[in-house]
Amino acid sequence: MAEQESGFEQGDLFDGAAAGYRDGRLDFVRPFVAPVASTAGAVVDDPVSLQLAEAIHDAFGDLASDRGLARSEIAAACASVASGEAFDARFQVFVWLGMLEQVRGKAYEGRYVFSPTSGAAGVGEG
Repeated sequence: MAEQESGFEQGDLFDGAAAGYRDGRLDFVRPFVAPVASTAGAVVDDPVSLQLAEAIHDAFGDLASDRGLARSEIAAACASVASGEAFDARFQVFVWLGMLEQVRGKAYEGRYVFSPTSGAAGVGEG
């Protein structure tokens, strides 16, 4: 059924993040994360973090090759969203949690691929 016919408009997960408020669109993630969360605040509400995730997702859609992207390419794609310090902090989290994975067998190259599992969780879906 077409979007207009159903009366349901599906928004981007990141709508509203730029305006600095949480409107509950990420509430569906909380039950998904709950079994493995270390604290009740495990799902971030920070709009910059969400915007960085979207910018990284978009960078892989726009720039990615079968070789992945260098950390510097990912950082450049996020420069308009956050400071270098904010990018560095979130980049480490994204790598640690597996949203970004080093290209297998070539860790010395510092190239990363976007985990398809992160896309399945709704990162960058609009």
